[in-house]
Amino acid sequence: MVILRFENDEQERRALGWLAGRFSFKMWDNGELMVHESVLPYLAREGISLKFRDRRRMSISGRRFEILLPLRFNDGSPVPDALIAQTLVELRRRFGAVSSETQKIEGRGNTAGRCTAMS
Repeated sequence: MVILRFENDEQERRALGWLAGRFSFKMWDNGELMVHESVLPYLAREGISLKFRDRRRMSISGRRFEILLPLRFNDGSPVPDALIAQTLVELRRRFGAVSSETQKIEGRGNTAGRCTAMS
């Protein structure tokens, strides 16, 4: 695992939008992001500027809450990366940290009076 910091807010939003749903990560309120080393070539390919940090001070206090963000709208079109990034940045700023997992959650919902599959 490596700890990264982005050159600016625009780079942070681009990276979060791209990473969400593709790779697991954790981001703290100070702007540092922890990802697996295998993510680095992908970030470079996307042209995302970043800085490295050697160590991370870990905190053991806090609570865990799970918020499931849909990757598709009800009409089946994909949620834009920029919208997902904006949501992750707002959560990090409000609660001090945000993590993202790549698990696929499937379910059923009621859309316009009929049961539809969600994934």
